[in-house]
Amino acid sequence: MKLPRRLLESHILRQPELLQVFIHAILQARFKESIVTVNKCTVALEPGQCIFGRSEWAFELHLSQTKVYRALRKLEEYGYIKVKATTKYSVIT
Repeated sequence: MKLPRRLLESHILRQPELLQVFIHAILQARFKESIVTVNKCTVALEPGQCIFGRSEWAFELHLSQTKVYRALRKLEEYGYIKVKATTKYSVIT
């Protein structure tokens, strides 16, 4: 697991929910290529990618689905992650 040093100078460090979602994404990321099944779909994940489900992450992080979604969008806006969304799931890189 790697944390970017620019995090020390970022305002993400002072926003607990953003930091929580960011670290969760890093911990969920695959370290080798793997295939997962989501909603009866087979998805190939590369190292550094994970599957995002708003309701599941909200439950795991004890946050509302809206807060998780907004945090994810902010992280994408700041350039820390990339999100590829489909109608059934999203892949975070």
